[in-house]
Amino acid sequence: MIDIENTEASIVPGIIGKHCGKITKLAGMLGEDKLKLYITSEEYNKLPLVLIPYLSFGLSVDVSYNHFAADCNNLTTPIKKGDSIIFCFEDKTMMKIVFPTGGLSSSGVRKNFAIISDLELSYLWSNKVEKVKVQNNKNGISLNFEFASQGNDQYENIEQGKRLLQIMAKRLVGAKSLLLTQINA
Repeated sequence: MIDIENTEASIVPGIIGKHCGKITKLAGMLGEDKLKLYITSEEYNKLPLVLIPYLSFGLSVDVSYNHFAADCNNLTTPIKKGDSIIFCFEDKTMMKIVFPTGGLSSSGVRKNFAIISDLELSYLWSNKVEKVKVQNNKNGISLNFEFASQGNDQYENIEQGKRLLQIMAKRLVGAKSLLLTQINA
């Protein structure tokens, strides 16, 4: 049984000396900080793919910014500069994150980073994501990713996956509040 509530955000030293808040335990797994989603079966059946594309993303906060980091193992949607990730919520609203830089590529996985607002972080906490779309700005191709429970050690079913994202965002809102309190003390 996977305990998604056993998710923690901690205050840790940041890259440039400032402290930041990040997920340090995800669903009971220490050191795990990124949530995984998988391509939808409809999309998989349309494409000549050998491996199952996944999208994983993590969040971290400091006193000034909220950081969004994404990894994708699919060359069709490589999350480069100008590409976007669109969160589609159950209430039919959407939140679009556009990558301002080219990102990095390593071992067939593309990594990229963006900044999200406090409002966007709170929205992730308050609303359930139905699916996530990765859109390639250059060729217009987009792929849909969803919470999938098969072969996943982070959550047992789709509803748990949606809830785990909300828990991550909630823990980071709390970490940011703690960071701001420490600065004002």
